[in-house]
Amino acid sequence: MTLIRRLYFSLVVLGALGVSAAAHATIIGSFSGHLVLSVPNELNRNLGVVDGFALNDLFGGSFAIDDSVLPTGTNQFPGALTSLSGAVNGLGFSLSGGNVQQLLAGATEIITFGVGSGSLAGPTVNGFDLSNLTFDLRGSDLYDAINVLPSSLSVADLSYRRVTFTFNNGSTNRYLVGLIDSFTWEGAPSAGIPAPSGLALFLLGTGLLVRIRGRKSK
Repeated sequence: MTLIRRLYFSLVVLGALGVSAAAHATIIGSFSGHLVLSVPNELNRNLGVVDGFALNDLFGGSFAIDDSVLPTGTNQFPGALTSLSGAVNGLGFSLSGGNVQQLLAGATEIITFGVGSGSLAGPTVNGFDLSNLTFDLRGSDLYDAINVLPSSLSVADLSYRRVTFTFNNGSTNRYLVGLIDSFTWEGAPSAGIPAPSGLALFLLGTGLLVRIRGRKSK
């Protein structure tokens, strides 16, 4: 195989890898806030002081979302929430493989994410296990398109920002609700393989120099 053919083959293989790397990015986020406890119409089913929780107890954590996951027809991104971990009043929880969904209600744009079909590990409180965790974010301008995840969000973009912790004892649900005080959501492009265009120019230039030098040496 000639040198030029070898370089061409390398371009094809590495270029394909570069496309894959450039197309993928991970959204990294963080959150913190305080408990407001009450769920509308469920006042008799909220966890409270008797369970070790109180108004203004703190929660917080971080999450990662894979924005290469394609949406379904309902603008749900299944499994896109690759990881989420944190604590509420010092009790830890973690989630993997959760879902993200974008909705539109009139002029209000909505992003929800939580357990979905993922796996959740968390505390048990008076016989009630943490069984669900849902973030409800709303604002007038959260995303550019309903089927494309935003690349950047902050708490200033959110007119409504709640987290609901659902606990279950096998037959009954009980709840904690938190108000998010601080929130970040930032795209973090993957690093490593150069972008295809830059890589192609580099290899092509190298090949031409090698060939020219080879001809001169002859």
